[in-house]
Amino acid sequence: MASRPNVLFGHQALADFRRGFMEMAELAAITYGPRAGLVVHQPDMRRDPEFLTDAATISRRIIQMPGAAQDAGAMLARHFIWKVRQDVGDGSALSAVLATSMMEETIRLVAAGYDVQMLRRGIDLAVGAVCGQLDQMAEPLRGEEDYAALATAITGNPALGKVIGEAVDLVGADGAITIEEFTAAYLEREYVEGARLKWGLVSSQFETDTIRHEAVLEHPFVYATSNKLQSARDIVPIINLVKEAGGKALLVVADQTQADALAVLLVNNQKGDVKCAAVKVEALGEQRVPSIEDVAVLTGGRVILAQQGLTADDVRLEDLGRARRVVIRKKETIIAGGAGSATAVRQRIRQIREELRKSDLSEDSYTKVRERLSHLSAGVAILKLGAFGEKERKALREQVENTLLVISASAEAGMVAGGGTALLACATKLRHLKASPEQALGVKVVERALEEPMRRLALSTGKHPPLIIEAARRRGPRFGYDVLTEKVVDMRQAGISDPVKVIKAALTSAASATNMTMTTAALVLHKKPDTVMEP
Repeated sequence: MASRPNVLFGHQALADFRRGFMEMAELAAITYGPRAGLVVHQPDMRRDPEFLTDAATISRRIIQMPGAAQDAGAMLARHFIWKVRQDVGDGSALSAVLATSMMEETIRLVAAGYDVQMLRRGIDLAVGAVCGQLDQMAEPLRGEEDYAALATAITGNPALGKVIGEAVDLVGADGAITIEEFTAAYLEREYVEGARLKWGLVSSQFETDTIRHEAVLEHPFVYATSNKLQSARDIVPIINLVKEAGGKALLVVADQTQADALAVLLVNNQKGDVKCAAVKVEALGEQRVPSIEDVAVLTGGRVILAQQGLTADDVRLEDLGRARRVVIRKKETIIAGGAGSATAVRQRIRQIREELRKSDLSEDSYTKVRERLSHLSAGVAILKLGAFGEKERKALREQVENTLLVISASAEAGMVAGGGTALLACATKLRHLKASPEQALGVKVVERALEEPMRRLALSTGKHPPLIIEAARRRGPRFGYDVLTEKVVDMRQAGISDPVKVIKAALTSAASATNMTMTTAALVLHKKPDTVMEP
């Protein structure tokens, strides 16, 4: 019989809940800025300590705090800090900085007797106004130089930033970029034929990396068919062909993969000699089969068409395509280094362009054909990264993945002056926002929080924050504090910028977490909750 949960009301339980939230948020906030603090994580005495400077990683390492109510608050903070990283690739420390300030002010006002619901409305009103102001201030990224500068700012590594900038410029900020790891110090990029498709895994059981939630196939054969794969005989002959050819991996691109056919692929993936993965073909209607044919052309294979009465028994080895590498996630598939000839791929692209010129295409069909064209014509950039130690390789890979997320966010919404400068400019604008007297206090909570990033940066260099903030305000909305030179400068000219999408994600997440924490009236705590390693 399951144990009954413990339901807690009252001031002390909620105070512990908020304290847990604040402790986790403050721990993450320590890592904000170029002169961030170091957090030492010691999981147990048998292992070496881990030195952390990344807010999201710190939050992920902590899975329990002392005291049930305190632990619940800490886990709420952990969730919002990690989610910002997942959504936009950066901004976790900024979100924690903003949240700690909002929480401190809101706790003080509630203790003084102000209505928490009115404060919440004021906070929401202010956050909406700030997001609108940030959109107006945004400036676009302009090509390889801007991409490289942003990547260098995030990674702190000019050589790595340059390679990332080149790769992004080649395929676009939302283009297909995959990472190859090497067991020695190495840094290079390569451009190959390939495609990025909006097709995900048929089943999460195909995942080879359960942390990144992706399946990676190295040098796979590719079976492209418009058949519905249901029975074992629809797929076993293909697996046998791959085995006989000495192949180690198989990608299945079919109209549908289900029932016994799916079970055979899963069993082979787990126990057999051939690693398998099947993708869901998302193209609808009349574009479904042509989309599968595109993959066959790209990989140098032949599509097995149901309407011609062809089955798995008719397939020969030369009908299967090949690729250098395939990465499949929940909602995308990246095929890198397809073995199709450049001539065949160019001919296919010409055919698709001809189809686009047809005047009788419906709006939906036109959109789908455009997608097919972008899939085939963009290509894939491969970033080759290496380090001697496994931990170093993992950290380098995560750093690059997060940087690519941030660049994508920046290209979408633009950039503003960094280092808390844009937020400080928005704080000044909030003074003119119309609100009721009690809501105005909520607006003030946000206004003060917007000053907190620059306040912390000034403190990190031993400067008096009010003097730095006033100096930046006097010189104009683009001026902020450069921590490395310890001067107030034009941040855009100094190359110090932040992505608007990241700042907005950090701000809205901090406000949401603050409102949720402050309006919580009771806690339902299980005596033996499930331990979850990821937020």
